[in-house]
Amino acid sequence: MVCACSGIVIRCEPLITTLLTSASLLRSSHDESRIEDDLTIRVRYKYQQYINGQLGGYDLDYNLLLVNIKTPPLPVARLDHQVQLESCSKVLAVGRIFNSRKLMATSGLVKDTISIFDQEEIAISTCKISKAGIGGPLLDVDGYFHGMNFYGVEETPFLPRSIILKCLRSFGMFRYVF
Repeated sequence: MVCACSGIVIRCEPLITTLLTSASLLRSSHDESRIEDDLTIRVRYKYQQYINGQLGGYDLDYNLLLVNIKTPPLPVARLDHQVQLESCSKVLAVGRIFNSRKLMATSGLVKDTISIFDQEEIAISTCKISKAGIGGPLLDVDGYFHGMNFYGVEETPFLPRSIILKCLRSFGMFRYVF
């Protein structure tokens, strides 16, 4: 295994489920600007069950990856809400350890600074996650999805829901602005 990430279900149609996760899964271990050759995506499903995933779309600039798997219906994260995060909002970063399936969650606050990442699109929370939480959801205390977590040593950068929706629309997944 080259890389393991958390993820979240964003679409479920008959027999096809789409997961949102980090494009870190795709990146070559020798050159992060390139995609790994002969990539195999394995999704941990239930207990000791693994499902082969298919590449559904990606954006290396935003570090976003869509993986399609064949499953029975699964609960889907609601992306179409109008709840906005503000500076100092309480949030939860959630992830799952691939091998043990242990669920991890940590709380923190949304910061109003961009930090070292120097990108307007990246926001920051004070949640402390391990690398296993990369690609996992950032939720508010009411369970609303607000972004996808990345890893940082001192703080956790996350890709906001608005940017994720912009990418999904460019992939043709959503036609309307939420």
